[in-house]
Amino acid sequence: MGIVVVLASVGGLVWAKAALASSGAAGIPLGDYAGWVDPSGIAQFGATTGTHPTLATDYLDRTDGWSQMDSASGMGGWAGSGDRLVLGVPIIPGSSGATLAQGATGAYNQYFTTLAQNLVSEGLSNAILRLGWEFNGTWYPWSVASNTDAQNFAAYWQQIVDTMRAVPGEQFAFLWNPNLGGSSSWDLTQAYPGSAYVDYIGSDVYDEYWGTPQTPQNAWSNTLSQDWGLDWLSSFAASEGRPIAIPEWSVCIRSDGHGLGDDPYFINQFSSWLVANNAAFDDIFSFNDTAGGQDNDITDGNFPNSLAAFQQDFGGGSATLPTTTTTTAAPTTTTTVAPTTTTTRPPTTTTTVAPTTTTTRPPTTTTTRPPTTTTTAPSPAPSSSSGAPSAPTGLTAAVSGSTVTLSWSNPAGTLGDDVFRDGSEVAWPGWPSQVVSTYQDAGVATGTHTYVVSAYNSSGVGPSSSTVTVSTPESTPRTPAPTPAPSPTPTPGRNRGGHGYLLVGSDGGVFAFGDAAFHGSTGATSLAKPIVSMAATSDGAGYWLVGSDGGVFAFGDAGYHGSTGAMTLSHAIVGIAPTPDGGGYWLVGSDGGVFAFGDAFYYGSTGAMTLSHPIVGMAVTPDGKGYWLVGSDGGVFAFGDALYDGSTGGSHLSKPIVAIAATPDGQGYWLVGSDGGVFAYGAAGFDGSTGAIALSKPIVSMTPTPDGDGYWLVGSDGGVFAFGDAAFYGSTGAMHLARPVVASVDPV
Repeated sequence: MGIVVVLASVGGLVWAKAALASSGAAGIPLGDYAGWVDPSGIAQFGATTGTHPTLATDYLDRTDGWSQMDSASGMGGWAGSGDRLVLGVPIIPGSSGATLAQGATGAYNQYFTTLAQNLVSEGLSNAILRLGWEFNGTWYPWSVASNTDAQNFAAYWQQIVDTMRAVPGEQFAFLWNPNLGGSSSWDLTQAYPGSAYVDYIGSDVYDEYWGTPQTPQNAWSNTLSQDWGLDWLSSFAASEGRPIAIPEWSVCIRSDGHGLGDDPYFINQFSSWLVANNAAFDDIFSFNDTAGGQDNDITDGNFPNSLAAFQQDFGGGSATLPTTTTTTAAPTTTTTVAPTTTTTRPPTTTTTVAPTTTTTRPPTTTTTRPPTTTTTAPSPAPSSSSGAPSAPTGLTAAVSGSTVTLSWSNPAGTLGDDVFRDGSEVAWPGWPSQVVSTYQDAGVATGTHTYVVSAYNSSGVGPSSSTVTVSTPESTPRTPAPTPAPSPTPTPGRNRGGHGYLLVGSDGGVFAFGDAAFHGSTGATSLAKPIVSMAATSDGAGYWLVGSDGGVFAFGDAGYHGSTGAMTLSHAIVGIAPTPDGGGYWLVGSDGGVFAFGDAFYYGSTGAMTLSHPIVGMAVTPDGKGYWLVGSDGGVFAFGDALYDGSTGGSHLSKPIVAIAATPDGQGYWLVGSDGGVFAYGAAGFDGSTGAIALSKPIVSMTPTPDGDGYWLVGSDGGVFAFGDAAFYGSTGAMHLARPVVASVDPV
């Protein structure tokens, strides 16, 4: 099996929080494997167990040779999910004929250069890589069987790490990952490449036992004391000065009878071990290998007592891993207008308009609107020096509907704060990023509530602040928004009345349908980063494309006003939105950091907040004096004159939100999930969705018609679904595309 997650160079802060400010293992960053490229499966696991996984385990193809392995095919599906990828890398793919001895000479380095380039281009440059995981077993082509094999494995590892670290843009971390236990006929430490080549040391731990009597106590004792068991792991990691990470672990039912089954004792003991050994992170394996006769999914009903113990020991945590490099990133929250770079406009290519297909409009479904929540951005406070913190002072609370806004002053030496409502911890805002002095508790039940705040640092959690008491009233319904204003009269030469649309692929290839005009593309250009979004000028005679590095490409009458293409960003760009006159635009990163160019004005961002889910889209108000950001959980953040009308931030979604679109009058907006489920707020009308349709590819974009009485949904294959007064003009749904479609616009 395999899973991996990463943490790292600032691990000391993570461990202090885990051990001191959270309850046991709940404060240790948690990951999950729920299936191949399955972000929604991880989200469902978190909802079922009451945990907050922030890491995603997955594996590269290990059976089809070098080309399939180093292509990282499909792994781009994790980009923008908010989960940091822990990736199993098969260093000798099946059918390749490769050997450890040849790998040690550098014979296969070119494949790892290609792999690193592909991961970086897919937005996965910070992945945690498990090179040749479980190498001390006998079941993989890279298995080690002797001290000579072990020495070749270590030398091959060094070749791979040096090769991948040489690729521009990489921020990889490397996890040295034997299996728990194993052969004692050779020295496992001979396979260790040295701590200069390793970021984490970990083992895969499953609740299994081959001895008698098969009791939970005997099984756990063996887990600790066997050859290369947890006792050895703890000692070896300490001797090498590297943090422990457990990339795979779970309860186990085996067809051969050697799994302990529903074993809450294992859960309790393992969670305590993680805390006692300052584990950097742990990844549970919640997946059943039916072909191999093994059941490890703690949520499938076969482990009710273990599940209850897991919820008790690991529930409530929301820790995320800090980045493992020291790359300096441009500040995203205090920037007003970002500087213009020297990126130039690419030449127009000869891409032609794609032919119309016969895709038809799907039937309307009955998605309803979720309840309104409220979220705004807190203000950061500066960090203070080290030392045991005293109690925060000046705690105040303000109530607005079901939202309570707390503010306080931090004592010297604060690294983070714990917020308690009615005696229970509800948040630790700011950690592990900046220290904050304000927090919004949204969706609070009607009634009287008490709040206190405690500060903590590496020395422990300090005393509580004074108590504040608040009363939250019954919520009142929102006054209906005014009727949307009519669309402006179209100008000759423009896309009249929304009679067409543009689609763009991740290579920047542009497809025009209806009367939308093609003005050029980057389809024939070699890009440093994939295209992630598109925006059109107000007269429909031009458009911009933007890459994940913020490189901007202007076509037609679209003006180039600058980019972040030459900047080092801490998070990938996910969207572009123009000002009404086309004299500028905003770029937004997955952390909600906003960059303003041309006549675009900076109104705020979520760049200084610790978000539970990444930002995936941006929409601008009609006058350009505000904008909305939306996270993959549907949490909406309003800035400037943008009105907050609700979100799905507190709702359980079957699929993540992928886009936001504003009504023409700015009095409402729509959110759309990757399954095409549509959520309408304010003046936005619900005209149908694909939420109940089995789609061959996920929805990636939503574009409203000029009058706001309809919209198009677009899949990653370019399949177009039209609702309301939106007409179908064609799609790429029946075409073979070199790269997936990532965005769409109506160039009105």
